[in-house]
Amino acid sequence: MANGTQSPFDGKPATCKFSDDQGRTCYEVKIEAMTPLRARMADWFSWTAALGAGVGGITLAFVMPEPNAWPVSDVLPLFLTEHITPIAVSLILAGPVMSFFAAKAALYQVMQKTVRVVFTPDEFVIHGLFGKKRFDRNLPHKFAAYPHHRAEREEKRLRFWESKYQHRWWSWSRKRYLGQSSRLSFDYMDQRNVIMTIFKHTNAQRIFARLNAVKDVMDNERSQGAGQALSPEQDWSPQAGALETGVITGAI
Repeated sequence: MANGTQSPFDGKPATCKFSDDQGRTCYEVKIEAMTPLRARMADWFSWTAALGAGVGGITLAFVMPEPNAWPVSDVLPLFLTEHITPIAVSLILAGPVMSFFAAKAALYQVMQKTVRVVFTPDEFVIHGLFGKKRFDRNLPHKFAAYPHHRAEREEKRLRFWESKYQHRWWSWSRKRYLGQSSRLSFDYMDQRNVIMTIFKHTNAQRIFARLNAVKDVMDNERSQGAGQALSPEQDWSPQAGALETGVITGAI
């Protein structure tokens, strides 16, 4: 952007501007987000890592020598040497918690699903794992974010189990995956074409807003008037005092 101002397309989802073989402006948006299925799998792997760390810590506690007899205790400062046993026990106990959050943070990054969408003056193209879908942008269309169609079923099932075991000491509130998910759609002639199912409504709204912003800019450049201009050179909207085309003025 001019004068060092921040572009509205900075940050995620990554958005780049390019020109096609005819020299026309196009945009590509790279959507990266967790789906409810991937989030469920990442949480399961995180709990598995925490369980493994716990079992490993307990095993280590039984087989390792007395912490005060460790060779490293001779070179530690006196105040650490005096507390080496409780420190070692604390690390063993904290191992599962640290493993869970470390594994979850890593998995939520590497397990994200990626979908590329491309805006051209004439088409909207979705590049997915199994090929691409092309849509004519000259026909009526819009972006929309809908609640997951199975969220209500999930809520009823989890409420049943929570009410059934609410008096047990080990009961807890189950995590809603579908209830926290949105289906991002390209509505083409009022027909839904799901781009991605996104876990967490905040992520879905952020991506939804970016797609609408790019759409407004592309509409302005394609139709010279509709949409949003990013610079005065791209502003084709009627200026104050301009005469409307086809309107005859003058006294009768």
